Amino acid sequence: MTHRSLFAAGLVAAMAGPASAAVVGIDSVSLSPAPTTDPLLVNATIDSITLGGNTFSDLESITSVDFPANRERLWATDGTDPGSDSAAIVGLDYGTSVLNLQANTDLNFGRTLAANERVFLIKDGLANSSEANPDRLTLLALAGDTVIGDYSINLDDSDYGATLPLGVTLQRESGASDLVDRDRVGVSFLVSDLAGTTGDLSTLTGFRVSATGNEAGRYDLAAAGVVVPEPGAIALLGLGAACLLGRRRA
Repeated sequence: MTHRSLFAAGLVAAMAGPASAAVVGIDSVSLSPAPTTDPLLVNATIDSITLGGNTFSDLESITSVDFPANRERLWATDGTDPGSDSAAIVGLDYGTSVLNLQANTDLNFGRTLAANERVFLIKDGLANSSEANPDRLTLLALAGDTVIGDYSINLDDSDYGATLPLGVTLQRESGASDLVDRDRVGVSFLVSDLAGTTGDLSTLTGFRVSATGNEAGRYDLAAAGVVVPEPGAIALLGLGAACLLGRRRA
């Protein structure tokens, strides 16, 4: 299935009602400039992500982050300090991240998201986690600074893809010892996969991090963004619907 047909399928599911759980792990990432070392030692931008055999390149980052308290930012040891906690996550830099994200962090996209758009998160791998037991990260739907009814999605450790092929050696803002060859994993879901019964999901502009267990306290977020649907996919879907309607009338 091509990425265009995947988007069409997502939109059809959204039109028909909430889709069944379709959280999928990210299989691989493409970076620019192409890495010359493994682990990665410099800043590099995410050009595309591959999941379920489909590669998506029209990616859009979150535009801002509201933290409940100061975090410690990390960056590739031979790369550039992003300069702020927010800048370590905003943008699609694979070589930067924020240590221990914490609950009540708000991830903002700066616009409303459509039901057929696919959100993705990339974080430090579970193998390097300070906690041995699986935990769940819960994302609450946001409109501005307001939680939308009871809409949310749960991301379990098992939902993330296999370890991405490139780790990162990270320098700490505090100057403490480097985090050497940190694995990375990723996950993705459709906006239509959010579960809820109250509130207007069409006003969605971001997510608030909640958690059970210790997940939020050990969640080192590297990148968050959305796969933007191609206009052609929506146009093709509309054309198909029009043809079906025409046949029924005939």
